[in-house]
Amino acid sequence: MSHSADAEDFIVAEWVDALADAGVADDQYHLITCPGAATPEYPKAVSFARHHNVIAHKGDGEIVTTPEKFAEAAQHAAINRGATYEDWDEDDPVAIARLAGLLRHEIEHGIQRDTCTNSFALYDLTEAVIRHAVQDGRNYRELFHLQPVEWDADAAASMFLRAHPVHHTVVPDLLAGVDTYLVRSELPPVSPATSPSSTACARHS
Repeated sequence: MSHSADAEDFIVAEWVDALADAGVADDQYHLITCPGAATPEYPKAVSFARHHNVIAHKGDGEIVTTPEKFAEAAQHAAINRGATYEDWDEDDPVAIARLAGLLRHEIEHGIQRDTCTNSFALYDLTEAVIRHAVQDGRNYRELFHLQPVEWDADAAASMFLRAHPVHHTVVPDLLAGVDTYLVRSELPPVSPATSPSSTACARHS
């Protein structure tokens, strides 16, 4: 199980739980914890495909921003990498459940990429269309999370949080907040192999 050397123990614990829920080989995933705190308006976690060269631009979520973290991302480029901020309120059960759901979400993206190399084939195109068509942030987020790869990653997070012995208690709080997509599904994700055709056919329209 791989993670930043400076990752807080409580973040590592959530990472371990999410990896176990996903049933993946934990030596194929690395978690990068980065300086800063999550904000409602911007990505709180991101994932990177194997061998993806992580650079500071909007497509990478602008979470990995320091030379040390770029080097860490490059060091682990042969495996799936997730990144999130290091500043989470350990004493806030809703925040920690949100963190756990985000980690499970990003792990699912790794599964999608490993299972179907074309799962993200139309991702950049559909995101560009959504960004061009929708100026309101809330509507953008809603449409963004209707993309099949996002919907299924959210479904994985939802199944994880709803069944979690601790985090299930704050599902109503997450449902009522800006990260409702992390817990709204009551069904598990479908096969990643369906993502390209589902995107082209607008599965959730």
